[in-house]
Amino acid sequence: MVSLSAGSSSDATAQLGNVQALNDIGINATAAATPGGLDIFGGALNSSVNVLGNALNASASGNVAMNALSTAADASLQESSGAGATIDPGAAAQIAVTGADYAVLNRQSLADSSVTGTITSAFVGIDDMGPAGFVTTSVAVEGNEVLSSATGNEAVNSLVLDTGTFQHPSASVASLQTTSGATISATTSGVTIGIGVSSTLSGASNGSSFSVRGNSVGATAIGNSSVNTISGN
Repeated sequence: MVSLSAGSSSDATAQLGNVQALNDIGINATAAATPGGLDIFGGALNSSVNVLGNALNASASGNVAMNALSTAADASLQESSGAGATIDPGAAAQIAVTGADYAVLNRQSLADSSVTGTITSAFVGIDDMGPAGFVTTSVAVEGNEVLSSATGNEAVNSLVLDTGTFQHPSASVASLQTTSGATISATTSGVTIGIGVSSTLSGASNGSSFSVRGNSVGATAIGNSSVNTISGN
């Protein structure tokens, strides 16, 4: 992060550049939960039994960057002659900015590599209530998440121009991401979410409520992800 601040006015120029390259590499994230959920062998009376808001994640990433440039002046940000910058000038895939007072440049490459996120098994919930059962009891398995993810290149690029009265500078955000010969994959398997799944609910359930909702199971694979913003006031 680069931050510039002036007491009254500023006619400065600034550039922030990021270069990341990964070649012939393997990146793996693996997770597995121990089989079996919550066991209430003694049952429950006039109670609440909840499995809420748990998360099991396996996340693998190649290149990750957060590039932030901000400039501020109490009175004004003035326009200047601007500046230029080039990343990888000799490469076939290059990134260049010209004539910008403020610039953020991002260049990421992933080649001949693998990025893998894997979840192989998980049980989220209530497995058994025992012979006593649940009596006038609320039982809930809600808002739980099991997610594997893989991302090749990921960047968040931001440029903020902040002045008290008026501003006239030029600004630019440029991002170039490439994947070549790369394998990016995510797998989630063997997941169970619920109440009394792996064994029977052997007890009585008098006057009780059961809820299984808002849970999620997923796998997400993304090659390139970039969020670019320019803002000012």
